[in-house]
Amino acid sequence: MANFYIKRVTALGKNKQDAVIELTPGLNIIHGLSDTGKSSILLCIDFIFGGDEPPFDEITGYSKVRVLVETPRGSITLERELGRRKITVSSTDKLIASGKYDCKYESRSNYETISTLFLRLIGIEEEHQLIKNKDFVTDRLTWRIFAHTFLIDEESVYKKGAIMLPERKEANTLFMSSLLFLMTGQDFAGFDKREEKRIRDAKKSEIVKHINAEINDLSKRKIDMENQLAAYRDINLTEYVHAIISEVSALKERIEQANERGKLLLGEIIEARSELADCDLLLNRYGSLREHFIADIKRLTLIVDG
Repeated sequence: MANFYIKRVTALGKNKQDAVIELTPGLNIIHGLSDTGKSSILLCIDFIFGGDEPPFDEITGYSKVRVLVETPRGSITLERELGRRKITVSSTDKLIASGKYDCKYESRSNYETISTLFLRLIGIEEEHQLIKNKDFVTDRLTWRIFAHTFLIDEESVYKKGAIMLPERKEANTLFMSSLLFLMTGQDFAGFDKREEKRIRDAKKSEIVKHINAEINDLSKRKIDMENQLAAYRDINLTEYVHAIISEVSALKERIEQANERGKLLLGEIIEARSELADCDLLLNRYGSLREHFIADIKRLTLIVDG
C-alpha cells in the first residue's frame, strides 16, 4: 500500500497574510489555547477531503484552503475555495493527474472525485462496493468513510465510545466494511441485498396462498379420479385387457393382409401399365400405317383418273 502525509496546510485570503502550519510524517498533535485555530486546521483538512463545512467564516478574510501532500513519487498541491465544489490539483506524482476534482460523486459528472485521488494514493484503483446495512445493501467505497480516523479532535478524545467509530451509528456497518476491505482486499460486490421484512412477509404470504390453491386443486382432481375409478370397480380388468390385446392382434392381422393385398394390387397395376404402354405403341404404329395407306389410295385414284 502506498503512503503519503500532509506536509503543509495553508489558509489564504486577499490582502491577508497566509496562515500556515507545517506537519511531519507520523502522528501530529495540535495543541494550544482555546480559539487559537486548532479546530480550523482539522476543518481545513476535512474541507480538502471533500467536507461540506467551511473551516472558517468569510469575515475572517480567508477564502481558500491549500494543502500540500508529499508522496514517495513527488508532491501534490490541493486548493479549494469556500463555497466551491471543485478542488484544483497540481501534481508531480505520476499516479495523480493534475486538474479539477469534484468533492462529491455524480454519475453525470466528467470530473473525478477527490475521494478517487486519495484512494489511489493508498493503492486502490478500482471502484469497490461495501455493505452498509443489515439488508446487505451496498454503497461505493469512498475516502470519507474512514477519513475521520485520521482527524481526531479533542471532543472525540473525551467521548465514552470508541473514537474510531463514526458519529452516526447508522454509518458503523459501512465503516466496519471499509476496515475489513482495507485488511483483506475483498469487497462485497458479489453480495445480493436482502429485501425489506415487509416485502419478504408479503412474498411469503403470496407463496402460502399459491400453495393452498394448488393443494385445493389437487384435492378436487383426486376426488374426480376416485369417482372415475369407482365406475370401473365391477369390471374385470384382466379380461378387459386381454380383450383389448385380442382386438389389437386381429387389427394387426388385418393390416398385414391389407399390406399383402396392396402388394398384389401394385404388381397388377405395374403389369397393366406395361400392357397399356405396348397398346399405345401399337396404336401409334397403326395410325402411321393408316395414313400411308390413305396416301397410296389417293395416288392410285389420281392415276386411274388420269
